[in-house]
Amino acid sequence: MSNRGWIFALFSALGLLHFVYRTLENVVSGEPSRWVRVLVEEMSGAYGAMVMVPWVLWVLGRGRWWWHLPGVVIYSGVKTSLMWGARELAFWGSYDYGLMPLRYLMEFPVDVIGYAITAGAAVFLERQGELARMKLENLNLQLQPHFLFNAMNAVSATVYEDPRRADMMLSRLAEYLRRTLQRGDAAEAPRDAGAVRGEARGDRERGPGGPGGDGAAGAAAAGGGERDPARRGGTGGDPD
Repeated sequence: MSNRGWIFALFSALGLLHFVYRTLENVVSGEPSRWVRVLVEEMSGAYGAMVMVPWVLWVLGRGRWWWHLPGVVIYSGVKTSLMWGARELAFWGSYDYGLMPLRYLMEFPVDVIGYAITAGAAVFLERQGELARMKLENLNLQLQPHFLFNAMNAVSATVYEDPRRADMMLSRLAEYLRRTLQRGDAAEAPRDAGAVRGEARGDRERGPGGPGGDGAAGAAAAGGGERDPARRGGTGGDPD
């Protein structure tokens, strides 16, 4: 679902929850439910707030706190006017909204709360996006270039001694890097290629069926497993 779809679903849910609350309140109080009127009132209020979300984001983009003073006044005025218009249309001009000047004053405190919640949610989501970008940048900084250069040097040194093990190391290293990028966490990225060399030596000592070692190649082996070079079109088999 797109972001607009989520926003529409959120405000629809808020409107329906308010509708249920007011309907049950009328039932508890022994008053007529008038559920159609209540439904129109609550959904027009929810969708009026939804329409004003771009305005709140625009005010936030100005970067000055005092922009919120005229921003919330315009927010409340436009939202109240939208609610009045929607209800007039829904009831074919027979909806009694009371004295409009007093109606604007009455709606203003509630709209201040709605404005603050919308602005706070937007700031929170923006901070989360920035945090995710910072983690990705930190991941790139840790992976480039020290670790990759040393790891590839270790593979290059191994390929002449044991081509099959070198091919397995490359496969495991690629799988490890893929999983690291998916997690978005570079905390486990090795700082040198010693672990890769240790994996190559351990593989030669343990044989093809042995468990994976530590470090980059071993971490990838936990999820990637061994690959047959003949099926991949890789390097040749073990030297005699």
